[in-house]
Amino acid sequence: MAHPSPKAKVRHDSAVHPAAPDEEGRRAQSSSVSRSESQHKDERNFRSHYLGKVGLLGVDEKKTLELLLNEDPVSISKCAHFAIKCPVPSARRLHLWKVILGITASHQNNADYVWKWRAKPYHDVMRALKVMEKVHTTWPKAKNMAVAYLLFAKCLYFESEKQLSQPRAQHFMAVAETMTKLSEDEIEVFWIAKGLTQQLETLSQETMSELNHSFLTKLGNSSTTSKLFGHLEKIGLIEELPFETWVRRGFAGVLHEAALEKVWDKVIGGSFVILIYLAIQLIETTKTALFGCQTPKEAIRCLTSTSEQTDEIMAQKAVEQWGLDGHQLLPGDGSKHHHHHHHHHHSQSRHPSGSLPSTNTTTRSPHQEGSIHS
Repeated sequence: MAHPSPKAKVRHDSAVHPAAPDEEGRRAQSSSVSRSESQHKDERNFRSHYLGKVGLLGVDEKKTLELLLNEDPVSISKCAHFAIKCPVPSARRLHLWKVILGITASHQNNADYVWKWRAKPYHDVMRALKVMEKVHTTWPKAKNMAVAYLLFAKCLYFESEKQLSQPRAQHFMAVAETMTKLSEDEIEVFWIAKGLTQQLETLSQETMSELNHSFLTKLGNSSTTSKLFGHLEKIGLIEELPFETWVRRGFAGVLHEAALEKVWDKVIGGSFVILIYLAIQLIETTKTALFGCQTPKEAIRCLTSTSEQTDEIMAQKAVEQWGLDGHQLLPGDGSKHHHHHHHHHHSQSRHPSGSLPSTNTTTRSPHQEGSIHS
């Protein structure tokens, strides 16, 4: 596999996760007090798991997340682990994303300083682009941001207008468009969209083919969709389905933002496989309508015009099913805890916006511009 997940290796942490059995054994020997503590913790974890399943967020998750976000320095890997394993409280969602994507400072006392250095370059670049007439006040915000995105990525062509219709800019635009509905802060929208788009860009073509293969296999083999699969093949949708485009933009523009945020928790936490589950849910949910479609175009219109309420139910089901199957991060992760044993593929590209959880604060790979190390 060419690209292990950017954040595949997630540290177990007792704040989020029950202690490993052997640790628990050792502790239990040392004192009977800790045994009752660990039993209590298991019950508590079971309770929050149950509450999470029925959609009620346990108080424990909220408390745990506050503890994680108030650590100094904040541990990016623990936060990513939380995003993968727990439902994320909506009030803290964007803050958690910024931490995992390395957009905010990991040391509390640097937070304002670092945020200023997120705002300043963005405003400077936008001003310069206006002067150069590369962005226009009449354009949608997401389109102007895409020009800035390409500039930050050091790949803005002189003929930038043509470039905006190419996939890289289009993917960013779709993500930024959804982000504008989740946040009113332009700086926040830009940096999160940039981080998420870069994370999805790190998917190698090989991994992308594996995701696609896994999606089609599930679709063809599932008793609920195998008959539908035949129909979709017959009308030519399987060949025409823009699966890679949808994955590269995290389904932005396909589903409503209220549904996407729950799935993006998992993507930002490090799972790409969650997107297969989302694609399956989308097809299962629109099954009846799809049987009535006779052309790929009709079918795609059908898949992209679901209601907000339907989208939220799909996202919830996708997250649940993915969780039951073991919170997979990448295609081919067999065992439930497989992702803890992944080794990083060049640790430099772990956090798309450049901030690394390691103590090394000076190195930075050439393609990770705009990164602030705190």
